[in-house]
Amino acid sequence: MDITIGKDELNLIISKLVSAFLDQNFPDQEIAITEDYFWHIEKNSLYNVYSDINSEDLNLGSLQDTVLELKKLTPDDYNPVSTVDIRRISFIIRYLSGI
Repeated sequence: MDITIGKDELNLIISKLVSAFLDQNFPDQEIAITEDYFWHIEKNSLYNVYSDINSEDLNLGSLQDTVLELKKLTPDDYNPVSTVDIRRISFIIRYLSGI
């Protein structure tokens, strides 16, 4: 199955939704993150829903480490963007989506 979305459309959706969500749910400038550790499932098992999760694809992540690493980024680090940094952002968004 092929699923597609335009790059500009996705960029606009992500920007608008995240901005609106943060404005609606976090009136202060600081966002408290009250959890630290989480389970991360690597892509090999994450999208292979008809099989058991390979234990090697299940990793422990840390929101504290994620935030610290994202805060280290400078505008010079945005080009080229690291897939690891996009993954880190997804960890934060996943946490916020559960509040």
